[in-house]
Amino acid sequence: MDDQPKTVVDGLLRGLASVGHGVVDGVSGIVLEPVRAARAGGASGFARGVGKGLAGVVVKPMAGVVSFVGKTAEGIVNTPGTLITAVRRPRRKNGSGEGQGQGQGQDDDVGNVYCVPLEESLYLYGPNHIVYVASKYLHEHVEEEGLFRLSGSKSHIEALKKRIDICGPESAPVLSLPDVPLGEAIGCHEVASVLKAYFRSLPEPLLTFERFQPFMDALKECTTDIEEKNIAFKTLVDTLPAPNKQVLHVLLQLLHAVHMKASVNRMTSLNLGVVFGPILLGDAQTWTYDNSSASSSTTRKTADAHTDPQALQSLLMALEPMKEIVSYLILGYPFIFPNFTAEAMDT
Repeated sequence: MDDQPKTVVDGLLRGLASVGHGVVDGVSGIVLEPVRAARAGGASGFARGVGKGLAGVVVKPMAGVVSFVGKTAEGIVNTPGTLITAVRRPRRKNGSGEGQGQGQGQDDDVGNVYCVPLEESLYLYGPNHIVYVASKYLHEHVEEEGLFRLSGSKSHIEALKKRIDICGPESAPVLSLPDVPLGEAIGCHEVASVLKAYFRSLPEPLLTFERFQPFMDALKECTTDIEEKNIAFKTLVDTLPAPNKQVLHVLLQLLHAVHMKASVNRMTSLNLGVVFGPILLGDAQTWTYDNSSASSSTTRKTADAHTDPQALQSLLMALEPMKEIVSYLILGYPFIFPNFTAEAMDT
């Protein structure tokens, strides 16, 4: 339903646009059709072009009217679902804070950020979204050793996540905690952990379930040619939903900046791939990955990798290609997002 209008207003606007295009195309056809036909068939072609242009004056606006009716009807049908989605708030397990399906305990109501679909929270918060705010802060700390690998204070991380989750969209999340003793203030490792936890909490991973297998296949098929990998990965990234692509732009900009300081922070693209592979491509415990055949095969798995030896083997097999995929995305960031100035952060 991605290409369908989501509300009646959206349907009306799209329908009116179709009518407008039909009128413009029809009127312009009166001039363009005779000219085109005359070039191909001379005087007789000109006459046929006039007839075709006159017919287009009637047919094309009528097609626009038909589209108007169809788009409006689709908008009416989809409006209830859109309203339900807008007010829906998913639930997460108490105590884990790491996302759905993890941890045990009673269900808690979720705030506005964690465990909420990306499109919803991004629409609600705009430039005050935690991804933008945390990324901007972390850009100032890319030389910090072990950034994204070291965790920081667990109690501070959990408290900061709760504070972010209840922060209203009218103001940016405050990356600090009140009443914290001097010397225990929130630092870059806590903020990095909060950002990782956000991506883990998404109901669907940033690179989407649908594109997990295509990324795996691209990695396997483009074995040595870096340029070929860049093209394959860019092609896949370009198919992402707009919110996912926008946030991936911001994140890869940050990770590329961290990688460029690897001589200081010791976080190469591969090290960052170890951290972000399962986060961006999905919890590896939910997949089995078979690379024994000519075409790799990946399926959802419900068994727990902690208790099932076969699930554990699948987990380990999936982690390595996940790491490599994210590493190549980081290295290929300037190619995948060629306009990689401050554009991502200013979105």
